[in-house]
Amino acid sequence: MILVPLLQLGVLFSLAVSSQEGPAVYSPQGKNDPFEPRRPEQHDTVETPLTAPLRQLAISELVIVGTAAGRLGGFALVQGADGLTHLAPMKARFADGQLVRISEDWVIFRVDGSGTGRSWVTKRIRSAGE
Repeated sequence: MILVPLLQLGVLFSLAVSSQEGPAVYSPQGKNDPFEPRRPEQHDTVETPLTAPLRQLAISELVIVGTAAGRLGGFALVQGADGLTHLAPMKARFADGQLVRISEDWVIFRVDGSGTGRSWVTKRIRSAGE
């Protein structure tokens, strides 16, 4: 057989397979167009038990207790108006925005505004004396 020597020589070839059903046809029905901008309702984040409570917290009421960096990215320790401390991963969604950047001593949020677009809020870590 001639296929084995061709494969050993590194020659590339394609094998046409005929089907009883005819040629396969691509249908974009129900699929996202990769060249269209993403719609705002499409989110990359997945709701987990860690991030679900953060959806009820408003960014204006948050106090940043600390930050941490790990293999999976950055985390912020945030305290809500209820006094509970939560671990917020990067890109965590809040009631009125999203966590977009974490540094050693500050955190940046993107706040979704009405009519004015989006604004950015920077919050520093609150020390024990504040």
